[in-house]
Amino acid sequence: MTRTERMQYRERQMAINAGCHWCGRGMVLKPEPGNAQQAEEMATIEHLIPRSQDGSDDPGNLALAHKRCNR
Repeated sequence: MTRTERMQYRERQMAINAGCHWCGRGMVLKPEPGNAQQAEEMATIEHLIPRSQDGSDDPGNLALAHKRCNR
């Protein structure tokens, strides 16, 4: 998945549902420069089945999660 595809996926999913897959709280698409709290609340793409375990980039295997929840 390219950087552009990741950004487009995040934008589409944020329009549908702005809640983190794991904790349900709201997320931000792009944090303000220098804002550490917003950086932790940034929407990242979570692979439900990790790529290291042969998970794919198929939309059914992806969810949005906070940067801090997606560790």
